[in-house]
Amino acid sequence: MAIAATHRLRLLLGDNVAWGSLQSAVAFVDDANTFFKHDFVVAVREICSGKLEPTMAKEDIVNEYQSRIKNLDTNCHRHYQFLNWLLDISTILECEKFTFQSISNFKDRDDVKKLVKTLKTEEKTEQKDVEFNII
Repeated sequence: MAIAATHRLRLLLGDNVAWGSLQSAVAFVDDANTFFKHDFVVAVREICSGKLEPTMAKEDIVNEYQSRIKNLDTNCHRHYQFLNWLLDISTILECEKFTFQSISNFKDRDDVKKLVKTLKTEEKTEQKDVEFNII
């Protein structure tokens, strides 16, 4: 996990706003990876090879997996906002030369404050809209 990177962001921004979004993105990727690697692929392989006799009609199995995949697709888009936010922060850092003094005052810049506020707003919205998939 990128604990050191988020610590540096916290020092630069004067806020720990990136931590929650990073945790959410990593959890989503881990959950999606586990679903595809250990559930979907295994089920398809076992059913197609004849090693596993399905307990549901094939149409029901397809519909269930299709629903879960659509849900993953819908939920993945909210993480793009966080990646774009990181890109905006990195663009500011890459486009200027900083001194030790100016980098220590980075958090006081209006554009940085605006970006921090934007991510906080998006996090609050995300927390209301999150769908939990309990297997």
